[in-house]
Amino acid sequence: MNKLIRHSFLLLLGSLLCSCLDSEPDSESLSEQLIVVNTFLAAVTSSDIETMEGLLAEDFIYTWVATTSSEISPSLMTEGRDTYLQPFRTRENTTNSNSLSMNVIQSTVIGNTILQERIDTFNTSGGPLIWHTSSFFLVIDGKIQSWGDYEWP
Repeated sequence: MNKLIRHSFLLLLGSLLCSCLDSEPDSESLSEQLIVVNTFLAAVTSSDIETMEGLLAEDFIYTWVATTSSEISPSLMTEGRDTYLQPFRTRENTTNSNSLSMNVIQSTVIGNTILQERIDTFNTSGGPLIWHTSSFFLVIDGKIQSWGDYEWP
């Protein structure tokens, strides 16, 4: 768990610092990065593996930091695009969800980093599981390098 938190913090800090050091990006490149993230999230909700694969870097890292004690969704870190996509390919998931919706409340672009606030709803046979989530995405050259989700208590 400590490795996960340390990795997430360093990844966020590093991406923000790199963003600040970059020259001022034009608004077109900013909108392209946000389009990459929004297209990716739409592909996640529809289980469009081909689109997800095309938007993720090969060395992609996903982190989920649960801020509450949860047996349903403990903190985790997934390294590698293929490892992340495996549950989609085999139709396995940790929530036994029949469907997923992601309602983006707000997005902020800071250089190569996209920060988002979302409400994620997993529709399961036992009823909906709803998470208020903060996310950060690092997008470089049109590929998502990392995605970190933080559950709100």
